[in-house]
Amino acid sequence: MSQTAIARRQEPSLYSSPGHVVSGGTVRVLVPQHVQTTLDPVTPPSVGDGSSRSGQCVAPPGVPAFFTSSGILAMASGFYVLFSQDPSFERRVRRTLPTLATLTSCADWRSFERLHGLARCSVVVARWLGSGQLLPRLSAVKAKRPLNPIVLVTSSDRENARFLKDFTVEEVVWTEELEAELLVAIRRAEGTGLLEATASTIERSDHLPPKLREALALVCRSRPPVRSVAQLARAVNRDRSTLWEHWTAVVGRGDDHPRLEDFLGWVILLRSAALKAPGMTWQAVGEALSVHEQRIGRTARRLARVSLRELECLGSSAILRRFVDFCIRPMGVQLPSDIW
Repeated sequence: MSQTAIARRQEPSLYSSPGHVVSGGTVRVLVPQHVQTTLDPVTPPSVGDGSSRSGQCVAPPGVPAFFTSSGILAMASGFYVLFSQDPSFERRVRRTLPTLATLTSCADWRSFERLHGLARCSVVVARWLGSGQLLPRLSAVKAKRPLNPIVLVTSSDRENARFLKDFTVEEVVWTEELEAELLVAIRRAEGTGLLEATASTIERSDHLPPKLREALALVCRSRPPVRSVAQLARAVNRDRSTLWEHWTAVVGRGDDHPRLEDFLGWVILLRSAALKAPGMTWQAVGEALSVHEQRIGRTARRLARVSLRELECLGSSAILRRFVDFCIRPMGVQLPSDIW
């Protein structure tokens, strides 16, 4: 198992997640309650236009796909893709997903590849990694779409661990722990994917000063998150005033402009939203991030104008949108549209 995967396997259990299958070249999509439709493999489902037709899945009447929380419109569902050639995993995975989540399950790799780039997160189930072409195919998919998160579900076997030693995915969940851990793994993988995409985009933004690019990319990748500008300055061996000058030269200064500490705060909120799972307290989230629960609450109120309860409802994708509006766009940085 890779060092990253081994480290994550040793972390406290936080997650749970999806499943359904392909027949005759079509993909069956599982949606809440009794709404179901059949899609062409290359057509992703969409949620929330109030209708149901070929190629689309929507929440049933009375269950809105969007909700308003303190004036903030947020998506209450997500599109997930499952690859599994074992039909028994379909219902197990589905039961772990949020109520309004839309799941597409594929039994053939070609369909999975086409839909993976459109999903918030993909789940790949393989009991044994040493047989077949799964690992080469998965490596090729990760090389092609490094920013799209994948959770691998496999058996807790010594041989499997050996195959994972030089292979990296965002999260690994053992099959016997699927119900207890998959949802948390998915949420953590989503948060990691969003921030890795942000870090990579910032690093390619040549209009930003090199020292600032280095510092901001580190903020996005740091686990636990960077908590202060002083801590960031020490981490990149720069003076705080130097980082502040680079930041204000790009975004401007004054009450109408984001501060460097706001960037750090939004990353803390993204990490927090990614970790928060049903049954997990905000105190536990804070302990996992080495950030006090009260600080997360104050940051949520100051930046997103929401309570911790509302922050949990919003989720990582909605928080990322606000992060983009308030911090990323003022920097003149454009994130890839397919990650949010």
